[in-house]
Amino acid sequence: APPGLKKNLLRTFENWTPDEFSKGSVARSQTLFVLAWFHAIIQERRKYIPQGWTKFYEFSQADLRAGYEIIHRLTERAARQ
Repeated sequence: APPGLKKNLLRTFENWTPDEFSKGSVARSQTLFVLAWFHAIIQERRKYIPQGWTKFYEFSQADLRAGYEIIHRLTERAARQ
């Protein structure tokens, strides 16, 4: 993996507590991993503008938090049903 990809993934996992992965289902934990991986790929791709993207967009921690909140709400709702 490119060093930036690994660094971005590690940064995300350092910001999330182990409890964030252990609560809920295995599917929730897997979905959070995919979110972190996708966010890391997008962060890495920014280095290759204009080949990677046609225009610059700042994919930030706010986007990652928004994705986390969506996953959290969906899995909480699914657990109650």
